[in-house]
Amino acid sequence: MKATDSAVSLVGRATERWAAAAARHAIPVVLLAIPVTILLGAYAVRNLGLNTDTGAMISEELPWRQAFLAFDEEFPQFGDEIHVLVTGRTPDVARRAAEWMSSRMRAEPDLFERVWTPGAGPFFDRNALLYMDLDELRELADRMATIGPWVRRLERDPGLGGLVVASDSALIEARTAADPMLGPLFDLVSLNLYRQERGWGGEISWDEVMWGRSASLVERRRHIIALPRQDYSAGLPAGPAMDRLRTLRDSLPVPVGSVTARITGAAAIKHESIAAATAGARGALVLSLLLVTAVLSLGLRSARLIAACLLTLAAGLTATAAFAAATVGQLNLISIAFAVLYVGLGVDYCIHLCLGYREALARLGNQELALRTACGRIGGSIFLSAVTSAAAFYAFIPTRFTGVAELGLISGTGMLISLGATLTLLPALLTLAPLRSLAGAPAPGHSVLADEEQGRAGSGALRAVRNHSRGVLAAALSLGAVAMLAIPSLRFEYRPIDLADPRTESVETYRELAREGGTASLTLSVVVPDAEAARNAASRLAALDGIGETATLDDLVPPDQFEKVELVADIATALGPAAGLATAGSGRSTPHPTDPELPEEVLGSVEQWMVNLARAREPADPEISAAAGRLRVRLASWHRELERWPPETRNAMLEELHYRLVGSLPDRLRILRAAFQPESFQREDLPASVREWWIGANGRERVEVRSDHPLDTRASLRSFVEHVRSEHPGVTGVPVSDLESGRVATRALLLALSLAIATTFLLLVAQFRSVRDTLLVEGPLVLAGLLTVGLAVLLRVPFNFANLIALPLLLGIGVDNGIHMVHRARTSPPGEPDPERTSTGRAIVVSCLTTLGSFGSLALSRHRGIQSMGQLLSIGMVCVLVSTLVVLPAWLERQNAARSSVPGT
Repeated sequence: MKATDSAVSLVGRATERWAAAAARHAIPVVLLAIPVTILLGAYAVRNLGLNTDTGAMISEELPWRQAFLAFDEEFPQFGDEIHVLVTGRTPDVARRAAEWMSSRMRAEPDLFERVWTPGAGPFFDRNALLYMDLDELRELADRMATIGPWVRRLERDPGLGGLVVASDSALIEARTAADPMLGPLFDLVSLNLYRQERGWGGEISWDEVMWGRSASLVERRRHIIALPRQDYSAGLPAGPAMDRLRTLRDSLPVPVGSVTARITGAAAIKHESIAAATAGARGALVLSLLLVTAVLSLGLRSARLIAACLLTLAAGLTATAAFAAATVGQLNLISIAFAVLYVGLGVDYCIHLCLGYREALARLGNQELALRTACGRIGGSIFLSAVTSAAAFYAFIPTRFTGVAELGLISGTGMLISLGATLTLLPALLTLAPLRSLAGAPAPGHSVLADEEQGRAGSGALRAVRNHSRGVLAAALSLGAVAMLAIPSLRFEYRPIDLADPRTESVETYRELAREGGTASLTLSVVVPDAEAARNAASRLAALDGIGETATLDDLVPPDQFEKVELVADIATALGPAAGLATAGSGRSTPHPTDPELPEEVLGSVEQWMVNLARAREPADPEISAAAGRLRVRLASWHRELERWPPETRNAMLEELHYRLVGSLPDRLRILRAAFQPESFQREDLPASVREWWIGANGRERVEVRSDHPLDTRASLRSFVEHVRSEHPGVTGVPVSDLESGRVATRALLLALSLAIATTFLLLVAQFRSVRDTLLVEGPLVLAGLLTVGLAVLLRVPFNFANLIALPLLLGIGVDNGIHMVHRARTSPPGEPDPERTSTGRAIVVSCLTTLGSFGSLALSRHRGIQSMGQLLSIGMVCVLVSTLVVLPAWLERQNAARSSVPGT
């Protein structure tokens, strides 16, 4: 007991002398603080940047990170790329939209370093049939024998007039022979006439007409992959590229609603996450300041005290930002939350000193003496609280998780800066603007609650805690035991994408592709020296358990090319020579979707079609006859509707009808003819834009490995990665990053928590010179930690990369409260109320509420990482407050009772 008092008072006397000196020189201190704060603020604004590279949050010294960086050097397109997923109602409109968008992206190299369109371009147009199976090609030969006459007729005139002529010829021939293309074509024309009358979008898909079936989702989808130019020193590195993509998407020259172009990929996900994180951090800082001010108003009830606290807080925050600029230079997406954490924690020391000063002033009546007394009595506990809080933050520095290590360095130093500001600037401000009226100030025995009636109720409740200390401790132990049972159910989100807002376009699209197996989330990459090594590696890996398939550049060279080329040549011979696509019915150039026939030409073709259908004899096939009848009725209805509109509207409707019916026909015919001119090829004949995805910048080759099952659990992810690693330790890819990032995060948490517990324990023992008092402080914190975990499981708040700082941080905060309580209990003179019913208890409540308000503001962020940090810290603060004001007083009561039962104590 005496040793404890001696150690505490030693620090108290030192802080008392320091604060007294600051008070005596109040004017110089304040006059010096003003320009220093301004200069530090200017330095921070000019030099503190934001590093939005999420990969930089993990140490590059780890072997798997080095493997990733080496892979990134060979294949930079697998890094921060943007994917544009173009999905159309028909394959034709999707292809046109993707070609238009990618061509404009390639024209802006200052925004897009590279642009790829997998499976598109002249090479794949020419050789697409070689990628079909032989059986599929034979079926195609039978199909082409049927539609060959259609192709030749439409090639002679691919406009609407040519379609009318071709359908009339086919209708004549249908009197004696069935035409499988005619009936469906008539129904598609009828459908588009009806849709235009109703103002709905749509067009005929000539892909579907020619192949005689509906297109699959894969056939209606096109991918564009772009490598944007990024400036990681900017707030949004990919911002200009993303803005341009959205502009291009809104400008697509296709009918509204016929195409969707969704943006995803690593760069897009990071862009939206960064925007959410920075906006959330700014909003949380403003909200936390407002909430802290509101709580201070209720807790301090003095404009002078509130102003002194806020000015001290601002000076300390500015100095901390300057320290961050000088040491780390750039904040990351986790350390960006340091300002909110500082506001919530740094103000605590001011609150304790102000309320201690107020209590001493009410008792002593002398301004200078009251300030010295408060600093002497509370300074020791404030000093120890700041050191233990800093130690809790510093515990993250030795970890390999750079993101939280930097946050630990900044925030830990911020606690020491806050201590210096509280013991220097705050006494000076209180000296220059002292309390002149103590109306409403709490008397020494006043409760921690505000008004007298609540104070009596609060005092009664706190006395009840001590009177039933056995029951309180038994209940606490029971709750702790129940919370321990929840630990195995604690969920840890091990994938960085789990931190992103699931409602954003990029994340929704990514998850959809992942469910379909169309993202890198299911694949690993192995880099080997050459093609032979790639073939051998693929063969060995394919034999492993859990491997779905492997792929190399060789897999893009189709087998059986000789037989396929011969078969395609036979089909082309049966189809006959191209009739030419040089002219349309009017003698003008072949119409394009953006260059339709003249309105009067379209109207003439429609009227001619009506005449042809009216005079045509009934086809032999009843289905064709019924389809022709439906088309005849629909054309007449559409024509009557057209005549109701003024000339400008009629012209627009005619141009639109041309687009709907034959807008994509010329391109479809061109691509069809190109597909009948393939040439056998080898891997070296593949386009450079394809080979660079498989052959790196240094000539090494990539083997792609895909899992045979969803990687939706950590166990399945670990199994997949470890199986591939057994053959190739240097494997890399998204699954490796997800697995190892989770390991780094969990190890960082365990290491930091262990260091924080050990460091605070040693600091408390050194300060109190008593293991019993140290355990008295840390015991309730163990309970608070268990309750926090239990409530997190109950409320389904997972741990993740961002909020793993919560437990060590809560340890530091809880230690602060325990220090103040035990310090007050051990240094109070006889007859003074219990600590929880003095200014110390009131300060603990007010400081916890300010911290809770500050942390709670983080929970409103759209960034899930920052949001979950706020949620977990808020839950923890409630548990810490209950442990400090309920469990700790009960434990103190049991210790006091044990001491009093021992003779001579």
